[in-house]
Amino acid sequence: MWDECAIVDDNKFDRLICKRILSRVRKGINVLEFESAIQCLEFLRKDYNPAKPLMIFLDLNMPEMSGLEFLSAFDQDASLALKKDSVSIHIMSSSTRISDIEAANRFSYVEGFIQKPMNVDQLKKVVG
Repeated sequence: MWDECAIVDDNKFDRLICKRILSRVRKGINVLEFESAIQCLEFLRKDYNPAKPLMIFLDLNMPEMSGLEFLSAFDQDASLALKKDSVSIHIMSSSTRISDIEAANRFSYVEGFIQKPMNVDQLKKVVG
């Protein structure tokens, strides 16, 4: 079902690891990379085609716009109304704070929480 994923993380190494694992778990998957939540929002507004379901792996702790701020902006952006149903978001974070998990889970688009460092088994369960 998911032929396209986006990794939103300011850490280049974490994006690389996630991309490599995704490529192993799901052959032929198209992986987009964004080093900021702002870049991902711009992509969703201007370039995203909702005919292709998109799974987003979102880091919480990023400069400029955090993952929680991204979720709020995504939720409130009227220009994305017709695209929201084809987007699934998984939080990918090193945070172990229950408050972060609870805050992210308040958004209906969040389908899961992956603890960093991620591994093959975690991503298999998500994109399997």
